[in-house]
Amino acid sequence: MLLNPGAEANLTSLPAEYQELLGRIQLLTKENDLLVMHQQAQGKEIHQTAAQLEERTASMVSMQEEVSGIVHARDQALHDVQELDSVCNELQEEVRAMADKVVSLERSGSKLASQVH
Repeated sequence: MLLNPGAEANLTSLPAEYQELLGRIQLLTKENDLLVMHQQAQGKEIHQTAAQLEERTASMVSMQEEVSGIVHARDQALHDVQELDSVCNELQEEVRAMADKVVSLERSGSKLASQVH
């Protein structure tokens, strides 16, 4: 009720138009109260959703940082493999050069051995 209990007794002496307006006001007040409660409930849902989105966003940022670290490690590993491949190629060239020298020395040794005999 909009009025205090002592004033309610005076309502019956009001003209019918005023009583009807007072009834509409009371009905609109109740509807307004329901709308306010509904909006408050929606506000709570919005806050909960916002909190969930913040958590998910933080989780996604964390995952993105982790993925970035993994990609960096992969890139570093690829670089290391390329360096190892280059070193292996250099070693293979040195082994071939040594093998050529061994063959050359064997031939020279064979020539010397045939000249000595």
